Amino acid sequence: MGWKSVAHAAGVTPSTVGHVLYGKYPHQPEHPEHRPPRKRVTRQVAEKLLAVKLNLAGGALVHQAGTVRRLQALIVCGWSGSELGRRLGWTSANIWALIHGTRGQVTTTTAAKVRALYDELWDQPPPGTTRYEKQAATRARNLARSWGWAPPLAWDDEDLDNPYAVPETDTPSTRPTGRPATVDLDDVDWLLDGGTSLDEIAARMGVTVGLIEQARRDRQRRAA
Repeated sequence: MGWKSVAHAAGVTPSTVGHVLYGKYPHQPEHPEHRPPRKRVTRQVAEKLLAVKLNLAGGALVHQAGTVRRLQALIVCGWSGSELGRRLGWTSANIWALIHGTRGQVTTTTAAKVRALYDELWDQPPPGTTRYEKQAATRARNLARSWGWAPPLAWDDEDLDNPYAVPETDTPSTRPTGRPATVDLDDVDWLLDGGTSLDEIAARMGVTVGLIEQARRDRQRRAA
């Protein structure tokens, strides 16, 4: 949250907050009006600043840990990447790119959308009426198990967004050696339609290109 936004929310002048954080003419120590950051403020200013509630702009960046953990936990429960993407208005490729991404940050808008979806679904079973839905849920669970992702109950609510917290589970928190037992071909199809190469898809999913190709051949044989 920008310091000028903090000042506005508190109802104090920006210069008041600026002097607390940076002093006056902080980069010009030779300036006759140079002052170090203020160490004391009036009680009234302190109360106003301490009463400010966090209100980030939609494009502000926050740590991605909580967003990734929520998506992983839902996949542990059987919610497929395709179904999560549909509910979020994203493609399945967006889901996997976020989970396996290395940027380290997401916008507050993205974090809020995933948080709302997680709050809605974490204790709800995934769709399981049709054979396809049951297979998708099984693939999601198998994939999550192969990566060692933690379920919702492994996290305290206050720890989900703490990048240094660890889940309370016997399941390893990092991907184990070996490849996932299954490949979600729906996700592969989404990525291919979006122009992603098989090599990149394999890297994102943590599998070999050969495993993906074999899964696609198996699907073609079953269809035939």
